[in-house]
Amino acid sequence: MGQAISPTTKRAYGLKRICQAWDISRSRIYRKQKKQLAKRGPKPPIEENALLAMIHEDIEKSPFKGEGHRKIHARLKRQGKVVGRNRVLSVMGKNNLLSPNRSRYKPPNPHDGRITTDAPNVMWGSDGTKIQTVDNGWVWVFSVADHWNTECLGWHVCKKGDRFAAYEPVRQAVKATYGSLSKGVAAGVKVRIDRKLSRMKTQNCR
Repeated sequence: MGQAISPTTKRAYGLKRICQAWDISRSRIYRKQKKQLAKRGPKPPIEENALLAMIHEDIEKSPFKGEGHRKIHARLKRQGKVVGRNRVLSVMGKNNLLSPNRSRYKPPNPHDGRITTDAPNVMWGSDGTKIQTVDNGWVWVFSVADHWNTECLGWHVCKKGDRFAAYEPVRQAVKATYGSLSKGVAAGVKVRIDRKLSRMKTQNCR
């Protein structure tokens, strides 16, 4: 339409003026024209519609269900059909003929979605994060909170975030709660470490 002649000015309207009148961008027109252009390079020996019909025929003849593009391409190749595997994949993908994805088996999760406790000092949660400070740059911050009321029982800030630094707020929590660090003083209290620092998991205090 950009080449149409205006009856008033006897000149072509031009694509710019038409796009302004329709309130659309010229790039949209160019993009649509580009999609309509024929694909460059040599034409494949089998057109897409013919290939799609071959794929449908192969799927109907196969005694199996949910086969992927690799097996279909292999059978077409044995029949003497000159077609690339990626092209078979593309045609099947456009027409929703690909086999469904098979997800890996996941064991049932025993977690009931509740991590709060009905009493204090049953399970503590320990976590660590890295923050940036003005004076000391990046530092590690470890803390321990009671899952009963989210009270912070201990915290520790350091430059090296190893397992010893992660256990420091646990030591503080035991000292503040039980008044001692003797063996067995906090027996039965579980410590849940979210970040799994240094391959540590939920374990009992000893």
